[in-house]
Amino acid sequence: MNMVLTTIEVNPENMDEFVRIWSEGSTAVKPFQGFKEGYLVTNRDLGKAVIVGLWETASDAAAFSNSSVFQTVMGKLKPLATNQPAREFFEISAHI
Repeated sequence: MNMVLTTIEVNPENMDEFVRIWSEGSTAVKPFQGFKEGYLVTNRDLGKAVIVGLWETASDAAAFSNSSVFQTVMGKLKPLATNQPAREFFEISAHI
């Protein structure tokens, strides 16, 4: 199992719009091969959002990252960001 974390700084005034756009766009990920679960976690006080994606394989996650669906959603989110989103890929090594 693999996890992709995308960390984005968002002006707290824009957080509701950020959550709305992500929620609307995230439904398009469900049919992608290997997709398991996705989450958006936010800290309004810090102005941070972390998008968490769980994928069966690293290649499934990479394929989605290169898809037009991902590019479209990120294109809508980036104007609300105050930094360049950081995207990191991890292998889940243990689970409790």
